[in-house]
Amino acid sequence: DGKVSYEELIKLIREVRATGTNIQADLHLERVEMLERVSREVFKHLNVLPLWFQEMDWEEKGTLSLNEVGKLLKRAVPSITSQELRAVLVASNEIDIYGTGHVAYMELLQALRL
Repeated sequence: DGKVSYEELIKLIREVRATGTNIQADLHLERVEMLERVSREVFKHLNVLPLWFQEMDWEEKGTLSLNEVGKLLKRAVPSITSQELRAVLVASNEIDIYGTGHVAYMELLQALRL
């Protein structure tokens, strides 16, 4: 379900302490791999992606909320997992150059590295 229980979190913290694993590096690599898979799938729809983006832009502002980006990604990649979706949304939020909480089409492409 993509959620971490308190018990799972404690277990993970203990494992990290015990092994000395650099969790930041592992999470970054995992996120990069997720972004790459989603990007490959989205790339298959690159010819219709601008149209889908425009259809989702109800207010015609040229941007989508992160929720709308999620819906767009689910349309392009029906098999997208919740972790992959979060990875793209985090990347989109990091790319949000104006800090509006909305993503322009070029920002989405940048987040997906397309």
